Amino acid sequence: MTQRVEKLLEDVKNLSKNGKIAVYGAGLLAKYLLLKTDLKNFNIIGIADDDKEKWESYIGKFKIDSKEKIIKDADFVLVTMSNFNKNIADYLKTQNKKALFVNRTLYFLLSDDISYDEKVDDILIKFKKPDYQPNLLKILILKLDYFGDTTLSLAFLQEIRAKYKQAFIDVICTSENYLILKELGIFSKFYISKDFSRSKEGMSIDEILKSIDKYDIAIDIGFGPDTRYLLKYINATYKISLESFEDGFDNYLHLKIPYISKGDSVTKLLMDYINLIPDIKSQKTKNNIIKNIAIFPTPSSTIKQWLYFEDFIRLLEKENIDTINIYSDKKIFDIDSPKVKYHIGLDFRSLIDSLSQNDLAISVDSFGAHASSYAGLPVVCMFFDSSTIEFSPSYSESIILFKHQNMNLEKYNENIYRYTSNSLDMAPEKVLKILKSYYVFKH
Repeated sequence: MTQRVEKLLEDVKNLSKNGKIAVYGAGLLAKYLLLKTDLKNFNIIGIADDDKEKWESYIGKFKIDSKEKIIKDADFVLVTMSNFNKNIADYLKTQNKKALFVNRTLYFLLSDDISYDEKVDDILIKFKKPDYQPNLLKILILKLDYFGDTTLSLAFLQEIRAKYKQAFIDVICTSENYLILKELGIFSKFYISKDFSRSKEGMSIDEILKSIDKYDIAIDIGFGPDTRYLLKYINATYKISLESFEDGFDNYLHLKIPYISKGDSVTKLLMDYINLIPDIKSQKTKNNIIKNIAIFPTPSSTIKQWLYFEDFIRLLEKENIDTINIYSDKKIFDIDSPKVKYHIGLDFRSLIDSLSQNDLAISVDSFGAHASSYAGLPVVCMFFDSSTIEFSPSYSESIILFKHQNMNLEKYNENIYRYTSNSLDMAPEKVLKILKSYYVFKH
């Protein structure tokens, strides 16, 4: 058992005074404590839970039932919920029950012995290498012909998705073949062109070409040569098409699929050539020189909040960097600086595209850390405790800053006890000092 679990059991013993104990909450934390620790040897009379589906079942030898049935005979209640619940505290007060709210996750109780790699003053540092690196290619498909030809291409398009499982695949199409292509569920964005459409719905090709970004791969699988010229104006690292027999178009293709085959169907022709499409990897260039920094300042819960984020951003602003990009669902800082840019309420695809323009991400929240890691950025995470290392970024290199937190017993009211948390109280100057010891801000 960890020191935190031992302290919890000691507090339960002291507060319950060997009386009858009811456990409130039949979740993962209760299962661990009742099955894996000495709590099972305490005077436990049962488990209360508000979920009727759990009533009449058991954790080990302990029966789960309603709070009305279980708690009435208890001298002491151990509430095994990760968050403090005021409504439950008020209910226990009306029942005149002495209680302890664990208000801690199982990860917290089990992780107090997690090691660290370095220490700067009171901040512990752990380095983490990626567990898995997704291949986030951006692929553009041009499909501007009609129903029959589009249907011939469906298997090829599905094979493209299978070959590049994590890629963002966009398509330029007509309003007619959009009706078929949307059913595949493989495209992130649709650019609907009116220039090749019978209905004349959508944008002009010129408008589309001006609005799209750079792609890793662009593929024109139109069976007629009339759209082949568009590849010339698309910014893509690798361009693929059926040959058009015009050197002005074919010469800039990286893979030219012969249009004439020996009696084979066009579908077979495309499928035969799919293995010739290179297995390109999207790798963000590793660079310790930092010009643009992504910031995720808003945590999912107040326990993760870093009160010094605005002070930290003002310190960053004085460094020789180009841009501080702040991502959140609303504007939370009033920092008027040409270096600071706000990105409010982006959808996931837009967020990943935007993050890819940064060199480093800093986050106190798991979503911001994971999204940045997924986009290939190195990530600096500030966690209030080692327990959250379980949820640290997995897709890129990361530096985790944390402190081991104590379990401080606090009296909430006359009979109710709970554990308090230390706040995320890392000094912004110390965090900046750590960053500058691993990264070089733009010269």
